[in-house]
Amino acid sequence: MRFVDRTHIAAPLSLTDPDGAGFKELQKAKLHYTAPDAGAFSFKAYKSNDVINALGSLFHRKCAYCESSYAAVHPMDVEHYRPKGAVFGAANHPGYWWLAAEWTNLLPSCIDCNRRRYQDLYRIEEEGGDVTAMLVLAGKQDMFPIAGQRRAAAVADVLTDENALLINPCERNPALHLTWATSPAAAPGTAQALAVPKLVGGAEDHYARTSIDVYGLNRSGLVDARTDLIRQLEYDLEDLQLMIELAADKAPTELSLQLPRIAAKAERLAQCGNGQRPYSACAAEFIKLRLTRLLESLERLRQQCRND
Repeated sequence: MRFVDRTHIAAPLSLTDPDGAGFKELQKAKLHYTAPDAGAFSFKAYKSNDVINALGSLFHRKCAYCESSYAAVHPMDVEHYRPKGAVFGAANHPGYWWLAAEWTNLLPSCIDCNRRRYQDLYRIEEEGGDVTAMLVLAGKQDMFPIAGQRRAAAVADVLTDENALLINPCERNPALHLTWATSPAAAPGTAQALAVPKLVGGAEDHYARTSIDVYGLNRSGLVDARTDLIRQLEYDLEDLQLMIELAADKAPTELSLQLPRIAAKAERLAQCGNGQRPYSACAAEFIKLRLTRLLESLERLRQQCRND
């Protein structure tokens, strides 16, 4: 999960235009919920094609929560950060129905992050630090835990009065709350890239802990995919380091010929940490220090080539 600036994409017209599906649906929903004991309302505007396309562009066709690419495998779920029809654990809450077609409440999600069911999740044991897998109920669905009792329940309520415990990557920077437990020297087949909360005053960050557990950010297939990426990055970093070390002993003419290839490899590595790539937050954190040192060595080679 990484921060995404929502202002990079304009809100879809179907949700903002007074003649659009979203505005018309909201008026019907307001009338519906004035009735005593109003049942569920059938919302559809949030699934309009321009909404799906806008979310895909904003998040580079990745899940907002786990950063898995959904483009090649299955359609994404248009996910309501604040659930539209019910709230788990709040029996009398009607859901945040007035936000059903609100652009800022919509996120693209993979099926595993959004649909609540039993999944194999990795976890780090408190004693010994061993990594084990366990079948756990995970997936957001209508989960929306808050700290305290101030939960918005009507259109006039102020959303910012809620202390939402789930990280919305467009509102709260995940990098300030969670990090990654990586161990590329671990034996093949072991979990290496687990999402873990940062420590705040010696205790786990509660926004990160809640988000990791609810979204299922340590489900086995997801951790294995991040692990594969980390192993490949480790191999590529070692290869880049060797290329730089060997190039340092070359004559100026040969060095000038090798520099473009070395620079291209460094650029490909750096791109793994940008927002367009799957699992970019984990990749960026893993490579940032070592790649910075290698880029400094590369610049020294360039300077050496210029001086010669």
